[in-house]
Amino acid sequence: MKKFSYIVFLFFFVLIPNTYSEIYFIDLDKIVNQSDVGKIVNQNILEENKKSDLKFKKIRDDLKKKEDELIKQKNILNEQEFGKKLDILKKEVNDFNLKNKNRLENQRKNLVVYKTKLLKSIEPILIEYMKENNISYILQKKNILIGRDDLNKTNEIINIVNQKVDKSIFNDW
Repeated sequence: MKKFSYIVFLFFFVLIPNTYSEIYFIDLDKIVNQSDVGKIVNQNILEENKKSDLKFKKIRDDLKKKEDELIKQKNILNEQEFGKKLDILKKEVNDFNLKNKNRLENQRKNLVVYKTKLLKSIEPILIEYMKENNISYILQKKNILIGRDDLNKTNEIINIVNQKVDKSIFNDW
């Protein structure tokens, strides 16, 4: 009987608590978008995209005007002159489309670069937070089906990120 009591004691008071792991989750998208440094990154990307969009809108409008003028001249010009001008316009439109495609690709790449830089600056904060609070796992909220709200540490991490991440490295655009 004494051995049985010892085994029960060992199982419930020694083995089971050691198998319990602290598992929390965070909303990484919320941290990236709502932390101070994340807002700076998003604002810089938005401003750069607006400038680029305005520039390309002006070019697009100019091409539309050229097209309208060429359509008006269709009956006035002979077929050969009209064909030459049409070929020139098509070339300009194709060049515009290629440049626009490259611009959009560069915008996407910039977004990836800055978000990666931001995530790399957050990673040491998460590691330190895990060590200080004896946490075994931090999972992304988007991978959690259901979880208790007290296990969500997103707001705490946002506050720590706001305090610890140097915003000046993201101001240089």
